[in-house]
Amino acid sequence: MAAGGPTATPQVDFKEGLARWSQPILDAVLPVVPRPANPEDGSLEAMAWYQLETGGKRLRPLIAVLATEALGGDPEAALSAAAGVELLHNATLVHDDFQDGDIMRRGRPTVWKKHGWEQSINAGDGLYFMGLSLLARSPIPGDRLGLLMGRVAERMTQVVRGQVDEFRLKARERPTEAEYLEVIRGKTAGLFSLPLEAACLIAPNVSQEERDAIARAGEVLGLLFQIQDDLLDLVGEKGRERVGTDIAEGKPSLPVVRAMNGSDHKAAARVQALLRLPRTDTEDTHIAEAIALLESTGALASSFDTVRTLAAEVRATGGRLGGLLDELVTVVLAPIAHRLTP
Repeated sequence: MAAGGPTATPQVDFKEGLARWSQPILDAVLPVVPRPANPEDGSLEAMAWYQLETGGKRLRPLIAVLATEALGGDPEAALSAAAGVELLHNATLVHDDFQDGDIMRRGRPTVWKKHGWEQSINAGDGLYFMGLSLLARSPIPGDRLGLLMGRVAERMTQVVRGQVDEFRLKARERPTEAEYLEVIRGKTAGLFSLPLEAACLIAPNVSQEERDAIARAGEVLGLLFQIQDDLLDLVGEKGRERVGTDIAEGKPSLPVVRAMNGSDHKAAARVQALLRLPRTDTEDTHIAEAIALLESTGALASSFDTVRTLAAEVRATGGRLGGLLDELVTVVLAPIAHRLTP
């Protein structure tokens, strides 16, 4: 899956990029989301900034800026698109938290928990449209701006479809791995491809062939991120109310799907039963039992193997974004790196 163009750029320092661009990205939000005079007034702006200030790696907006620079463009020209992507991403998080019943995100009460589910719907909707407004302000010629906004619409439809299909997947008696991958290809991969596609349209002289290859790399990176995130829920700390929250939600992850379809039928039936427990009835002992079953069936280990395979695929992309993609893989895998070493 090698992208066209010159040889790979030198290794990108993501920490340096984060230090350099985090504040300019947040400043680029201000034209459409001014800071409220009273952060606790419950206004649309107050809820939007409350969500934005929960933190995170700012991966998606930084991808837009750093990829534009790596492709020979002006990174400052990508700030509006980068900020727009960040708002779109946070819109999905606000709605996702409410739909999943999550009460904590990165150690803070979620928007719906703080302001109520009705207002969380408004907050998420507002973030969507404010994000679109910022992307539409990208300083590029009209023909490329039209292409960009078309891709935004397609990618966000992909994200929403993935979210819809995730709930359909939860209702399945025994979801398949192919169905799981299709869900995360929608709900997560689209928002990793989008900032890369935006960079390709903002930077000059990026061919359609190179743009397509870069978009495919973004999709694989998105799959990698989501599987890593699912594994982190089982073996790490995500700032949610407890380890294994996805199990309490009854959400199929890659190791869960593999265990449910494995050759150990007794373990498969037990994992399925544990996932079917109502969230309010799921005790920490149930979660610990489920994780132990994922370990004993080999489903957890094989999922880490899949992470290694996807990481190698992204790193093999090469081209002008080779250095950036290599660094992004390192950043994405950092929370579970202790489980990836031999």
